Amino acid sequence: MFLIRNSDKVSSEQSKIKSDTSIQEIVTYLSENYDKAINLIDIARLYAISPEHLSRKFKKTTGFGFSQYLTLVRVKQAEKLLSSAKIPVTEVASLCGFNDSNYFSTVFKKTAEISPIKYTETLI
Repeated sequence: MFLIRNSDKVSSEQSKIKSDTSIQEIVTYLSENYDKAINLIDIARLYAISPEHLSRKFKKTTGFGFSQYLTLVRVKQAEKLLSSAKIPVTEVASLCGFNDSNYFSTVFKKTAEISPIKYTETLI
């Protein structure tokens, strides 16, 4: 009887854990596939979650919006590439999933608080 009465609570907790696991899997997916064209709708479809629910759960779990998190992952990878190799900024932008190097420069500067070119100059 106890199990029957509390089955709703148990399934609610299991659902919560599964959801958090999904977010962990998504974070891993983003870290491994940042260079591809990724958007919330495709990821939601991939993990069989509604985009709205994924967006809320992602923000609640990570503290970042989906797009904001993806941008941070891409910029962090760009910082690694800029500091470890003599790769042109336009190529780094492309390797990190940005289609437009001007947009990349704007996003990089906003996130890292320094332009990509000045970032590479500070490393020399």
